[in-house]
Parts: sequence; C-alpha cells; structure tokens
Amino acid sequence: MRLVNGDMNTISDQIMEGMKTAMKAKDSVTLNTLRALKTALTNTAIAKGGLGTRLEEAEELAVVRKQIKQREDSAEQFRAAGRPELAEKEEAEITVLKQFMPAELTAEETAAILETVMKETGASAKKDMGQVMKLMQERTAGRVNGKELARMVSARLS
Repeated sequence: MRLVNGDMNTISDQIMEGMKTAMKAKDSVTLNTLRALKTALTNTAIAKGGLGTRLEEAEELAVVRKQIKQREDSAEQFRAAGRPELAEKEEAEITVLKQFMPAELTAEETAAILETVMKETGASAKKDMGQVMKLMQERTAGRVNGKELARMVSARLS
C-alpha cells in the first residue's frame, strides 16, 4: 500500500485515513506508529509557526524521514543489546512509516545524478564532499539512504 501521490493531498490526510483503517483492523502497531507520526508533524508545525500552521510536503517528508532514522537507530541498539523482539517492533514501525516516502532511487539513478552534480560543481577531491552532498541531498530528496549517499560520494571523490 503506497500512500504518497495517492488521492489525498497531504501526509497528514493520509495519516488520518491510515489511523481509521488501523483502528477498524485492530492493528495496534500501525495505529501507534501513525499516532506518533501525527504528533511529530504537529510539534514540527507548532515549532514552525504556532498552532494551525501547515507544513509543506518537503517538511512533512523530512519529519517522516527523521522518524524512520530514529527507529533504525533504536533497532540497531536493541540488536546490539540482545533484544531482538524490541528491534523487530521498531522494524515493523519503519515499514509503516516507509509507506509515506517516495520510491527509493536505484543505484544507477543515483550514480547518474551524482555524475551530473560532479560535472556542475567541478568537484574532484574529498574537500568538495560537502558541496556535492548538499546538492545530492536536494536532488534525491530523501529517496536515497543518507549513509549510502555519503558512501557513493566519498568513493567517487577518492
């Protein structure tokens, strides 16, 4: 079930529909994850401009991406601590959250964007990594894992 670019306007609208569906299905993992995401979006909107402020789609995606990253970090820590059941819960929540993200770019698509950025910036050494990463993050807009993106840029600049 891919939610982005569906019939509904915003991620917030999609969350509300997802919560209704999860309640009817008695799916507590999905429901709790969506509630947490809704709270994170609300808190971000309030921090941006007070109660009633609407976030743009890019800002909403940034919040979703942050929630996914937090759960990935938690799952990693739980596995390291020998708590696989808690790591699996975090991974189930990641699956719910990823429904709101645009489709990931393939390695080939990412490499093509990287080549374009390299030509545009004239980057050739490690010292140019910050400039290249900034442009790559703008152009891939969360459709590539940040660590993977940094690895590709670093390998290309060495």
